[in-house]
Amino acid sequence: MDKYRKESARRFGICLRDSLRKKYPLVKITAVFLASQYNLRSTTSNTISNETARKWLNGISLPSVHRFEVLREWLGIDNSFIAKYDELNNFLIVNSSFDGIQTNDLSSILSKSNLFDRQQIDFIQRIVTLLDNGKNNINN
Repeated sequence: MDKYRKESARRFGICLRDSLRKKYPLVKITAVFLASQYNLRSTTSNTISNETARKWLNGISLPSVHRFEVLREWLGIDNSFIAKYDELNNFLIVNSSFDGIQTNDLSSILSKSNLFDRQQIDFIQRIVTLLDNGKNNINN
């Protein structure tokens, strides 16, 4: 598997797990759960095995176009999981002078990028704050 496809599979796995957690917050997300739920929704003969579900969840492989369509209809997944990360990476490279940036400034920069919604920006801010607090505790 080439480097780009491998990275796309990793990103897809993250997106798939997040989508399942949002739709089923009280259920433990496993390959067996994903395979059985997917197979209930597949109207064609392209059902999946537990092994295929495991590979999707772990970001090892990508679904075919037909299988992706079932996931899109069921979980609302689209291919923006690839584009958003690529655009963010390019945005961060262009704006690479982030050393010493304040959390509020980061929020403003991410908002201007138009890559994330408010909830995603808040989540990123919380992570950055936690990382900064951990770094400050180590330095003190």
